[in-house]
Amino acid sequence: MTRLKILLYNCAHCRGYDGSITGYLEGWTKYWTAPNKRDIQVSNEIYSFIQREEPNICLITELLENSHIVSSLKDYYPCSDVTSKYGQSVFSRFKTLRRHCNGFFSSCSFPIHQIEFQNGIKRLIQEVEISRKTKLLFSHFSIGKATRATQFSELKTIVPPDASVIICGDFNIPPKFYGR
Repeated sequence: MTRLKILLYNCAHCRGYDGSITGYLEGWTKYWTAPNKRDIQVSNEIYSFIQREEPNICLITELLENSHIVSSLKDYYPCSDVTSKYGQSVFSRFKTLRRHCNGFFSSCSFPIHQIEFQNGIKRLIQEVEISRKTKLLFSHFSIGKATRATQFSELKTIVPPDASVIICGDFNIPPKFYGR
């Protein structure tokens, strides 16, 4: 099998957060005062980063389906899937929330399937068949510890025992858990 370079990026709805409280305030302020300008600015920064890294597969969480980055990446990658991270849950029925997506973009054509967790608000799992025996599972896991643990348990039933699996996503694991 050919080697693949996979990039995972949480774009935070293209608002330009840097993770600090000041960054969140600045990101929200700039977004609410000029949403299109902010979207284009942040999308262009992300797009430049992706072009520099040249991944074969690009996975993006917290993506707005109509953001500038989506159209840019669809032009750059021939294979894509942008789907609501809420799956078929009740949250996908809210106009503002149903635009919150996970995005899969690839230079290669792969079969993509949507499966869903039974638990949690964010339910979408994008399953990509890299090869007959290798699958990539991509999701945005629950922020709630108990629900996230249940989702991780659900993965055990989704993954075929004889498959090689790459699991990617926003795991929403707090910094104290991994030593920050």
